[in-house]
Amino acid sequence: MGNNLSQEIYKFTHQRTSLYGLLVMIALMLYSSIPAYKVNPFLITQGFGAIQWCAIIMVAVSADSISMEYRNNTMVTLLFKSNHPFTIYFAKLITLVVYGITLLLAGFICSLILMLLLGNNYSWSDNFHGYSLITALGYNFLGAFIYLLFTISLSLLLVILLKSNSIVIIIGLAVDFWELIFLGY
Repeated sequence: MGNNLSQEIYKFTHQRTSLYGLLVMIALMLYSSIPAYKVNPFLITQGFGAIQWCAIIMVAVSADSISMEYRNNTMVTLLFKSNHPFTIYFAKLITLVVYGITLLLAGFICSLILMLLLGNNYSWSDNFHGYSLITALGYNFLGAFIYLLFTISLSLLLVILLKSNSIVIIIGLAVDFWELIFLGY
């Protein structure tokens, strides 16, 4: 298991998709915070959009990282050489979860910085639906982590079943947008 995990981390860190995902999330957070006059407690507690962007980015990155191995036939080789194919998929899951945590941490830190730079009218102790802004932000990022676990698992399942990057991204984005519509964002 340790060998599979180290191989997956090595492969994932050498793909440019993960770096692009992080940069795109930071750029989209900056984009959502550009009109500084629209900064409000809801935008702050949503991490300047980081929570929604993380889910969308994770759908694309997780689908791309695994379907790429099917396209290049490396997945077949890995499964053929392994005594326990489950460990290969589990190592991929762990790698994607670590990347999701990295995205969420980067989003949280950027949210703190943007609040300090743009949220002059608000304090971290201001009340938002019965919680302070920092507590609501923390709870929202915790909920986003749980949702990322679902998103990553769904993407892995769909890629294993369908082996098509574009179909998995379309289904994942549809699920994400239905979730946003259902929750009223």
